[in-house]
Amino acid sequence: MLPFHLVICDDEEAIVHSLQRQFRRLYPECRISGFTSAEILQHQLMNLQPDALIADLKLQDGDGRELLQQMATLHPHSIRVLMSGISEQAPLLDALQYCHRILIKPFNQSDLESIYDCLQHLSSLQLEHSERRLLGQLTGLPNRPEIMLSITRALAEETPDLQTIADKILEDPALLTRILTWANSPIFGFQSSTEDLKTALMRLGLDTLNHLIMMLSVRQQLMAYNHPVANQLIEEAQALAHHSSQMCSEMALSPRQRNQVIIAALLHNLGKQIRLLEYLHTDQTAPLNPEFLSQRHVHLGAGLLLLWDMDQEIAEAILRQYQDPQETKTFHPAYLLQRVHQKISHQEVCL
Repeated sequence: MLPFHLVICDDEEAIVHSLQRQFRRLYPECRISGFTSAEILQHQLMNLQPDALIADLKLQDGDGRELLQQMATLHPHSIRVLMSGISEQAPLLDALQYCHRILIKPFNQSDLESIYDCLQHLSSLQLEHSERRLLGQLTGLPNRPEIMLSITRALAEETPDLQTIADKILEDPALLTRILTWANSPIFGFQSSTEDLKTALMRLGLDTLNHLIMMLSVRQQLMAYNHPVANQLIEEAQALAHHSSQMCSEMALSPRQRNQVIIAALLHNLGKQIRLLEYLHTDQTAPLNPEFLSQRHVHLGAGLLLLWDMDQEIAEAILRQYQDPQETKTFHPAYLLQRVHQKISHQEVCL
């Protein structure tokens, strides 16, 4: 495998050099190109073939969002990362449609490791070129809701500010209703109900909340087409989550383990949903082929989760959900999801 090529663009030369030093120290095999001019980078972008572009939002001779938009067209297979100061909320919302993740200044080593880990995991998926283009261009896929940006920023802090996130959710009554519904769902094993949003957020945890909002965003776009297969895919996910919840109760799993398995079950056919959105985004003249939906859907689902900086263990669970649980580490989300599939298959055979 060829070494990854990272391109960094910031009009502050010290930041470019700092990122280059840190990446080279962590990953000496990496190729790293640094630019302090958006204009110069734009002229060279076609020939660079980067695996990842890390661009600052505000550049003296350009806009980081424009660079990312150009990258989405020229190199849709590449990871697009936007750097920004923590106070620049409004421009970041517009950038969400062009970037896969946001790097908040001041960043630390774990932020850089996360980008490289994403490159490695995506490479290990061995996605086909058309699949990388589909995920990279995000054509037909929903933009991440604003609240996901707030959660990402909160997770980067030592002490996340739940009140700020709660205030954002309160601005969207429909989202508030959905979150409270999930926080009170027996699927997650809670013994009592709550109508208090902060209590709901503490119950679910920010990681689980982030995945739920992603799921709701994809579902909302699917339901807008009013296609019967969309309902079928959602019902399948709900049913698998129900079976997973039963198994979690039987095994007395920890809240974190339970949440991971439930989320993995709810997103287990995310790749099929991506395929369906791809189909619905076209003129739909050809009939929908069920085999098209199933084609490498676990790779697509895992790929999108990795690009959007979601839980890598959940992405792995989706990728490996149909494999033999005896070959998987016990109590890993992949093992637990494999056990659920195995149990359902056994029940169907008995019937």
